[in-house]
Amino acid sequence: MRPVIITAIILIIILSCVFGFFFIKPFITPGEKTETPELTKIIPEQEEQPEEPSCSDDCQTETCHGFKYYQCVLQEDGCKHKVDSGVVKGKCGIDCFLNSDCGTGKECLSYKCQTAEAGLDLADIPEPFLTDTWVVVGANAPSMDIMSAVEITTMLQKETGTKTDAKLDSDIAGQESSHNLILIGSPCDNKFVEKIFGMVCEGWSLSEGKALIKITENKDKIAMLIAGNSSQDTLRAAKMVAAYSSNDLDGKEMIV
Repeated sequence: MRPVIITAIILIIILSCVFGFFFIKPFITPGEKTETPELTKIIPEQEEQPEEPSCSDDCQTETCHGFKYYQCVLQEDGCKHKVDSGVVKGKCGIDCFLNSDCGTGKECLSYKCQTAEAGLDLADIPEPFLTDTWVVVGANAPSMDIMSAVEITTMLQKETGTKTDAKLDSDIAGQESSHNLILIGSPCDNKFVEKIFGMVCEGWSLSEGKALIKITENKDKIAMLIAGNSSQDTLRAAKMVAAYSSNDLDGKEMIV
């Protein structure tokens, strides 16, 4: 009896496997594999590194263009570019700005310390300019420079009894050494300031509220400069020169 039972059980198991295979097979896609879930490896994101700037026009060396000094300065784009630093003492042949930058017996002309000619002194005003004098204003100068010129011509007329001519710088080209000159205004406004005193607009760096009164030789003639940080400062200095007897003008140069 037992062998029959065992045989029946084995037969049932075999039939179940065969029948089950044919029943499930239609639902299985050929070639389909059962995927085993994998653990995802978490990789931290890399921070983007900033790109190195491409500096095709990178400044390599400091240079001079005339009196103007150009230096290499690092800019926001990460590159060095040439920057106009203007006129800088100690660069591009600039030894001085004022007579006070030079030693005793020297004066500053064209940014160089030179031997000062004896005999010229602001204390002698108005005597050097009582004859053969032009008061010169820049053709494009501020209107207040005209007022400064009027202060000076009025003073000279009172001293001499004759009219002193006022000229525009554009009117006396090539004649600047034929007369004594009183130049009104900075080198930015009066071109003869650079020609006679050697000062350029880029190097004009008087402090706010200050003015320069300076006297020098102009070949066989005399030249005086009255120029301020602003046209208001120029006018104030011109009034000081016009009222010379009430002001202690002295030396070849004064900052007032």
